Amino acid sequence: MKYSTIALTLVFGTVSVTLASKHVRVHPKNNNSAKHDSTLHEKEGERHLKTGKSIKSCKSIKSSKRSKSTSKCSYTDAAKSFDGDLMSIDWNELGANLLPSTEIQHVTTQDFLDSCTDELSIPYAYRTNWHLQVSDPAVVNPNSNQTSPLCMASLFCAFKSCNPNPSQGQENLTEQFDIGYAHCANLQGIVEGNTSNVIWDTLPANSLAYNWVKIPNNPSSNLPMKAIFPKNAEDIVAAVNFARENGIKISIKNSGHDYAGRSTKKGTLLLNMKKYNKYSSNSIVSCAEGESFAKGDPCRLAKGRGKPGYVRVGGGENFAEMYLNVRSYNEAFGYQFTAFGGASATVSPFGYSMWAGLSGTTGGRARGFGADQILKIEMVLASGDHVRFGPTDWDAPVSSQIYPQTKEVSGECLNDDEWGECDCDIPFELLWRSVRGGGPGYGVILSLFLQLHKYEKYEVANINSRLEGCSFDPQSELNTKYNSVASNFYIAYYMQDTDFFDGENAKYNGTDGFKAYGEVSFAKRLACSTPASTSSSLFCDGEGTSIQVVETYQTFVENWNIASAPGLSRPFNLTKEDVKTFQGCTRVDATNNAWVDINQNAGGGGKPNRFDPEVKAKGYTYNPVMQYCIDKPGECLAAEADGPDMVPPTYITAPVFIPADLAQEAFDKYSISVGFVSHIFCHLPNLSYAAFGPGTMHGSDGMDSVTSAFRNAGHWTSLVLVGDGTIPVYDDTFFTGAFQEFFQPNGTVRDEFGDIVLPPYANPLHASPMMYGPMKNDTKKACPQDMTTLERDEKCFPLIEAVFGSKQLKVLMAAKGKIDPSNIFTCDYCVAAPEIIHP
Repeated sequence: MKYSTIALTLVFGTVSVTLASKHVRVHPKNNNSAKHDSTLHEKEGERHLKTGKSIKSCKSIKSSKRSKSTSKCSYTDAAKSFDGDLMSIDWNELGANLLPSTEIQHVTTQDFLDSCTDELSIPYAYRTNWHLQVSDPAVVNPNSNQTSPLCMASLFCAFKSCNPNPSQGQENLTEQFDIGYAHCANLQGIVEGNTSNVIWDTLPANSLAYNWVKIPNNPSSNLPMKAIFPKNAEDIVAAVNFARENGIKISIKNSGHDYAGRSTKKGTLLLNMKKYNKYSSNSIVSCAEGESFAKGDPCRLAKGRGKPGYVRVGGGENFAEMYLNVRSYNEAFGYQFTAFGGASATVSPFGYSMWAGLSGTTGGRARGFGADQILKIEMVLASGDHVRFGPTDWDAPVSSQIYPQTKEVSGECLNDDEWGECDCDIPFELLWRSVRGGGPGYGVILSLFLQLHKYEKYEVANINSRLEGCSFDPQSELNTKYNSVASNFYIAYYMQDTDFFDGENAKYNGTDGFKAYGEVSFAKRLACSTPASTSSSLFCDGEGTSIQVVETYQTFVENWNIASAPGLSRPFNLTKEDVKTFQGCTRVDATNNAWVDINQNAGGGGKPNRFDPEVKAKGYTYNPVMQYCIDKPGECLAAEADGPDMVPPTYITAPVFIPADLAQEAFDKYSISVGFVSHIFCHLPNLSYAAFGPGTMHGSDGMDSVTSAFRNAGHWTSLVLVGDGTIPVYDDTFFTGAFQEFFQPNGTVRDEFGDIVLPPYANPLHASPMMYGPMKNDTKKACPQDMTTLERDEKCFPLIEAVFGSKQLKVLMAAKGKIDPSNIFTCDYCVAAPEIIHP
């Protein structure tokens, strides 16, 4: 089984863009046109330096407010530890170097409770992360008046390991699991109509966990000590220099959506980026055909990739803001671009891309991961240097590769308000490799330049169990048949480039009733991506693609019983009624212009803005809950399917990758399904995120940190952490079976010191903080459920090693040691510089 190289033509073909005399158009919010050249970029880079102060790079500079000099581009050990009281530090020194409007906020538990619990005090179906993030009136109108830098999508993630237990470390996995299970509002069967049995400080009644959250000095709190909303790059440079010089760690929050609580850290200075510059409204650039571009110009790389343009996204933006701005551009100038990103509109492109970033709604199967979309990066390093960098030389893609292979990465520094050469060596290649897929912690990313794709009509097909009449009893034979048929179809249609729908197989018409599929090439099948094929819609690029997939599935079902049908593995036959039922569980939806159009209605996670006067007047009386967004999708917020909750939606599960060439075996041998959700959200066992394809497998530029497990995956599936075995469990059965066969086929590997080398296998984007790797002394044994957290920390592989594997983790730790040796930028479950760096 392999991915066809014909995908190369689809993804990397030459794109012709016809515009007026210029290849740059400024978004409709800005009526001035601009010529795309190095001058434009310098102006963009300088725009946020509003105070007129100079930011010097790699030089010894002296602050007007400080007597000691700071040697840039050299890393002191000052920030390696700080055991004192942060309140004893002269914070006025930092304040004097920030914009007057940038306030340093002191943080207390009460601040968090006062600002971040209101959204969790209403029924789950009405909640949205928009009202936990500092809202932009241009997008959420009227503003929700959220002002706190502390809020996040999962309330309990304000505590270490998303666990508010003040005696954390002494409880075992089952006890943690039970707390999470009891406080998950979005359980199937619990959300009924407008009610939920999990409401902050109310339900479940007499909750011990709610009392833990309210303890003023809870030792498990992971809240920062101080927080700021930086407005521009100078605010960030000032904060980084101050932190380095005073031995303070920095945590960073973009959207607060991280499922492991990585956006907060106890005792740190938090930089909440929601008020930072948002560029996508006036930094959408069309790269004209026939023009040449200077080194470092994102258009040069975009053109080399066959892409028509790019969008610059600022550190304070989420996907909704980017999507809506690209849509406005398309509406003003004709549909030219498709933007790539995540399904949840309130997620940030920054954390998403740093953990690779998978898309089931904007063509990830053909276009790759979020990390693969980056053309250029702007950031502030631990040294205080303000830099921007990207590939400046590359080789053309060969064989199955879909993007050019990077040979050289170059960058520049901001010196005296001018972009130019840096005064010392900055490891730009190491930064480029580490940031894209290596997780957060290498610096503060100020902006990303993301490639845009040629626009194609956006269509939606439904082959899933959420349609009316298609929600079968999970224990029924019909449900077992349906899941088997759907999983087999996904493997055949999405993962295999032959066997079913191409060549002679597609045309086969024997005497036993086989119905010909017609020619459905693998390139055409790449047009559709989906989070989960039997529980979610299929999102397709190109006119007619949605009808094609539905008709092909209906034919697949009709051919199920044909003994001589090529390639089919059929453990049972379907009755005529079964065939009729399964064929009826399909639908082609109306064509939309882009994912954001769907994202604003009920089917795509859209939520009414409860601060809008019209919505507010209705209270919670509109029923069904999402009827408002069905009736008025343009007035609803592009939001998320999984709204704010006490715990993350994958809290009680372990997401693991399944190699593409072993997906059928995973299903047949280990009951690890493809594209099937047996439960919803917090009951995520058997969720199988099916958005992988040639783009994700071959989208690397040869210089990123996306793991081999991520690249080679056909899907990822979520195994329950504690269970009775009726569905796959993350226990010894997994580690003695599927894990050994899929990830250690040649047995346990040891390094030169005799230590076990763990392979990568876990999905970092959706991993629970309760997830550990196997035992350090035996990878055939799961981390025991009856161990306390402290015992698991000692005897089991940590989550970060399950994500990257032992070898790649060492490489990334060494990179972190060069980029941020004092671990100024810190977060739980992230790569840290090795302690040996600090003798």
